[in-house]
Amino acid sequence: MSMARKYDDLKKLSDNEFKKEYDKVAERTVVGLNFFLEEIIRREQRRQARWHTWLSVGALITSIIAIVISATGVFVR
Repeated sequence: MSMARKYDDLKKLSDNEFKKEYDKVAERTVVGLNFFLEEIIRREQRRQARWHTWLSVGALITSIIAIVISATGVFVR
């Protein structure tokens, strides 16, 4: 049975190298339900992060529009 690689060694790998290493280890690994639960949670968090990003962009655009409207109101008088 092989030993796990050290954390510092894993940090040095590129994304593609890391994925290949993961796939290699996954062939010899048995996973429990927790693995799937964590993946479901991670995907949900990614969806929520995307949604929050769009909400932030919307709030920024709305703020810019409000500033422009306010500024034109001040200078029109």
